[in-house]
Amino acid sequence: MGLGTGLGRGRGLLVGLAVALSLAGCGVESVGFHGGLVCPRCLPQSVNGIGSWWLFACALERAPLTEDTAGALKLATQLRQAQGAWSAPFQWTYAPVEMLPPLTPPTGYRPRTSIDMTVAFGDPVYYGKVPVVEPKGDCPPEIDVPAVIDLSTGDGAIAPTRISGTMRIIEDDPVPWTLRGQRDLAGVPGNLDLRIDPWRPQRGNLSIELLPGPEGLRGQLSPMAVGFDNLEQARSIDPLTDYYTGILFDGLNGAWPAAE
Repeated sequence: MGLGTGLGRGRGLLVGLAVALSLAGCGVESVGFHGGLVCPRCLPQSVNGIGSWWLFACALERAPLTEDTAGALKLATQLRQAQGAWSAPFQWTYAPVEMLPPLTPPTGYRPRTSIDMTVAFGDPVYYGKVPVVEPKGDCPPEIDVPAVIDLSTGDGAIAPTRISGTMRIIEDDPVPWTLRGQRDLAGVPGNLDLRIDPWRPQRGNLSIELLPGPEGLRGQLSPMAVGFDNLEQARSIDPLTDYYTGILFDGLNGAWPAAE
């Protein structure tokens, strides 16, 4: 009985394998067949959010945010433009970087799909000008607002996930505001498969940029991962600054509104 059960299970596995091979041979779209995490081989790292790292180069310091300052920088208007729930047509574009070794194209996405997101903000922080002291630069005052972005793509490439970021509102800047964020790719769920060598330890991030557009929000969503030669190298190298020390995957970008 045990042997018969084992043979039955074996036949079931063979049938399942035959069906999978049949589907692959027929060119069935891979969306929906790759589940779990986008980068299951990625090592966890601390890249969630971006904070206000750029301030290290500016002669600015935190100061009280007055009503007059908030009004002058149109804080309430800028927040209203971005916060809340959004849906838009979305387009993935694959353009591998030529200088890198040829990589297997990613799967688990549709070129044209949709994106859904909800943007929420925390308490704004104002940075005012102080006397310039080298090597600090002369930067205009700005308001930084911590943000949380919950998003997913309609093709399932990126399943519901949360990204931390920061909105910057800079005095007299031609762009009213920018909102950028990133999340450790190790924790991002979805069907997207970047097709990096599965035997290589990896690290990466999912970054997002939002900007005001003539008809609502516009932006980009970009997954990036690096496959390293060994675990020691993966743990000691920062993939955000040392891009080309491993096998880089950086060729898939999503944008909205989608091109006509």
